[in-house]
Amino acid sequence: NVSGDLAINDYFYTRGQVGTAFRLPDAYGLFVVDPCCEQGNPNLKGEESTNYEAAFGGRNEKAWWEVTLFYRKIEDVIQIITGPGGIDTFDNNGTPLETQGAEITATMQFTDAISGSVDWTHTESEFEGGGAQASNIPEDIAKVFVDWAPETLPFGAGVSATWVGDLAGNAPSGLGVVDYGDYVLLDVN
Repeated sequence: NVSGDLAINDYFYTRGQVGTAFRLPDAYGLFVVDPCCEQGNPNLKGEESTNYEAAFGGRNEKAWWEVTLFYRKIEDVIQIITGPGGIDTFDNNGTPLETQGAEITATMQFTDAISGSVDWTHTESEFEGGGAQASNIPEDIAKVFVDWAPETLPFGAGVSATWVGDLAGNAPSGLGVVDYGDYVLLDVN
């Protein structure tokens, strides 16, 4: 990866990154033998990807915000592909997966003890030439977090909520596409 930051002035900045990545297949994808469901493939190739990211943001003593744009292209995506007789086998998808999107994030220090942040990410992840969102990748995720951490006490508290938008995924053994998602996770600590 190659990355760089540029302070435009005392408040605004920009940053960027260009990189490549490589993901080897795991032992499960290579060698699993599950009579009912999945078969490994010792001939799997590793995934290779190229990614780009550019961001613009601002900060002061009490607040920080950033807008990030990203793009990634993955070659030889490792997937479970349903073959003849309904047998699910790990294989490399010959069509590249392109992911692009944006993230907006902001953090605010309301008082010495209370801070909060919000974050929203929109992702379009599609196989080249396709039109549907890739399996198990939500189009939208939003997060809200509030933290209470007084310096004079040995404890604090926080609450966060994460909304995950619509998702679609392949059901095992060729049962088709299953829609799920559109849920909220709440964490109180």
